[in-house]
Amino acid sequence: MQQIWIERRKWPDTPHYGQSGWVLGEDDHGLWLELRVGTPVYRGEDVVFHLTSGGLMLVPWTGDYLAWFLEYGELELYVDVVSGTVRTATSVITIDLDLDVIRRRDGTVDLLDVDEFEAHQVELDYPDDLVDHAERASQQILAAVRNDQEPFSGAATQAWMTRRQL
Repeated sequence: MQQIWIERRKWPDTPHYGQSGWVLGEDDHGLWLELRVGTPVYRGEDVVFHLTSGGLMLVPWTGDYLAWFLEYGELELYVDVVSGTVRTATSVITIDLDLDVIRRRDGTVDLLDVDEFEAHQVELDYPDDLVDHAERASQQILAAVRNDQEPFSGAATQAWMTRRQL
């Protein structure tokens, strides 16, 4: 199974978080990656933590997000709003735009980090079109998760979960 590097950067191009994922395959939704328990997550060259839950990541063909489908823990879905995703044979690199949509195991859906997004608009000098994009994308994702639409409903993930090698 091919290992690739997943890197989320902060605007305009500052290291944020990076980790490995393992390619499971592709479908109409995008590229599916296996996430393994214990995988180190880096900020720059420093390990900041190790994954405590395995699962899947979806890098979509369209849409500016990375979706994490977690096997264990309080959260079952974590969606990063991103921009400018670049895929190569060995990496996925994107700009993290702060806003995140989560679904807890009890079904509660929330939009997170609005305060961080507002602060970064000033601190990191987000252009107006990037702000508009992030706000629009986060609302679309939030609605899709609340309405249990694919790929966020979880139905698409079931076949991919069985392909993991752990």
